[in-house]
Formats: sequence, structure tokens, C-alpha cells
Amino acid sequence: MNIDFTRRDEILGITQPENEWPFYYMRIDDCPAHTAYTLLYEQFIDPQGTQNDSPAASTLIEFALRWHLSLEAYAIPFTRPDYRVSIEGIHGEKPQDEKFNEEWNELVKLADELTDDNEYVRAWWD
Repeated sequence: MNIDFTRRDEILGITQPENEWPFYYMRIDDCPAHTAYTLLYEQFIDPQGTQNDSPAASTLIEFALRWHLSLEAYAIPFTRPDYRVSIEGIHGEKPQDEKFNEEWNELVKLADELTDDNEYVRAWWD
């Protein structure tokens, strides 16, 4: 795990000091897939990390990159023993592609919250 929290915050665009974060973590509700990939590549995200019943972080990031979706994540401060960045959701404009539908349904089968209509998809794991 990369402990350079200054670099992590730079990648995520976080400017607020950790001691001012609400609830001692920072939510990132619309993390572009390429940003999440950078965090993964620079070892700020555990590739096998999960949010309860979610797929592995690397699986979610790869899916988001392939289908041009965004991710929902949160960062835990360096001062906590569980310092990390976790992926907890995926969302975006729904591709009009049968292959997407098949892969999406498999990916999100254990999601705690799910939206899937003709224009927008979202899955979130508690």
C-alpha cells in the first residue's frame, strides 16, 4: 500500500486537510475510471479489495474503463490504521449494447443498491 497520502490527495483532487474531513473519511462520488486506474497503478487501491459483497476493485475499475463509467469511492486518512481508498460503487450513462447488459448483470448481482434504466446505471455496495 502506497502511504504517500499527499500524492493520493493530488490524484483525487482533495485539497481539504484530513483533520477536517467529515466523519473521518472523504467520499468521492464521481471518480473517473482513469483516476481510479492511476490510484490502482500507484498502489493506493488494493486490486483485490472489496466493499463487502462487491467485485474486486480491479474488476470494477477495468469494467468502468471499458464501458466509460465512473466510480464511487472513499479515502480513509493516513492517521487511521485502516488507511486506504476503497471502491464502493459504479455508475454512468448506460451503453446501448447487449454485451454490456450481460456483463453488467453479472457484475452487480450482489449490489445493495441498483439502478438500471434505459439511460443510466448505478450499483453500490454497502
